[in-house]
Amino acid sequence: MEFKNCPTVNEIVSNDLTKKSLLYWNEGSKEKKKFDKKIIEEIYNNELIKPNNHSRILLIELSRYLENYLWTNWTVSSSQNHLFSIISMVNEKSRQKVKPWECFNSDKDRFQQFFQKVLDISFDLGSITDTE
Repeated sequence: MEFKNCPTVNEIVSNDLTKKSLLYWNEGSKEKKKFDKKIIEEIYNNELIKPNNHSRILLIELSRYLENYLWTNWTVSSSQNHLFSIISMVNEKSRQKVKPWECFNSDKDRFQQFFQKVLDISFDLGSITDTE
């Protein structure tokens, strides 16, 4: 579902991404499913790297995907797509003029590891596609 301008409440509630957020990372969910790295791969491949997909990415950002799923489940051994998903959501927050760094304050050592991974990948340009 692509939104024309600003999505309505009905569009948000009925959206597949909203339903996924309620199952996996919404703070108000009574029975959240366990972390599944396939969800990150699916959202990255089907949403985050698609060109001109701003309204869907905004919906993902509004669901607190970065804070409640990506960052809380990131480890040094996480996939490159997990890392790029975090970068994409930080970019979206910045685009929306929302402070993107607050969720990283809780674990400065892990953020340092994350940042080192970003640097490592940026020096290995052969592993990055034009889309990324």
